[in-house]
Amino acid sequence: MTIISYQKKLIFVKPRKVAGTTIEIFLSKYCKGENDIITRILEENLRTKLGYSGSKNYLSSNHKKFNFRLFYDFFLSFIKVIPGIKKLFTVNYPPNFKIWNGPFWIENFKFKEHEFIKDIKKKIDSKFFDEAFKITVVRNPYETFISQFFWQKHRGFISKETKFYEYTKNNCEFFFNQQKNIIFLNNDLPYNFIIKYENLIEDLLKLAKQIEINHSDIKGQLLKIQTKKNITKKNKFEILDNKSKKIIEKNARVFFEKFGYKKI
Repeated sequence: MTIISYQKKLIFVKPRKVAGTTIEIFLSKYCKGENDIITRILEENLRTKLGYSGSKNYLSSNHKKFNFRLFYDFFLSFIKVIPGIKKLFTVNYPPNFKIWNGPFWIENFKFKEHEFIKDIKKKIDSKFFDEAFKITVVRNPYETFISQFFWQKHRGFISKETKFYEYTKNNCEFFFNQQKNIIFLNNDLPYNFIIKYENLIEDLLKLAKQIEINHSDIKGQLLKIQTKKNITKKNKFEILDNKSKKIIEKNARVFFEKFGYKKI
């Protein structure tokens, strides 16, 4: 979840590596209500420079809380390594036994940046959820995962020497499990509008009409707020070997099927 606008009755659900931050900044311009919720992003300085609404997402005046989740995930990691457990449960994150890496104190937010839609529904009024205009965005699965690979390198979460197949083998299942849980609600897509990354400007123009945003220069606006540029290499598909391609196709099957993306 990225944005909830009570004035416009709008919910934007934000998957990973789909230009979600750009869309979020664009929409935050119109979220000026006292009770609106906007999750924090790395590009807060850009949003401030543009004069748009910034993060409004704290649960209380006490902005920090102890990270009990760290210890919960530690014990859950033992379950994740049980042989055959993936046949019984969907695993969204790899095992993590390094609790000493912390952090032990975390921001006391109402919502995460990439909140699962089922958790959004639990946290807000059910009537508002049902009536709100719900939006999300999707992208070609190959490009989505390649973008994630380069982003992880850029942030220093993986070594710059990490090979794409190695990363795909170890992370692809978890990544697409997360993507599915972010946008699917009990295997359904409860959205009024789904933006396609490949048709970003055209779809935002259509969206603007539907949610009554008076914005004639969407292309120009997006050029001002375009984020995370030049991180993914232009010849990105050169790293897509056959073994990695098959792993992506297996784990992103629902995205190929539901959104009409072609396998290559």
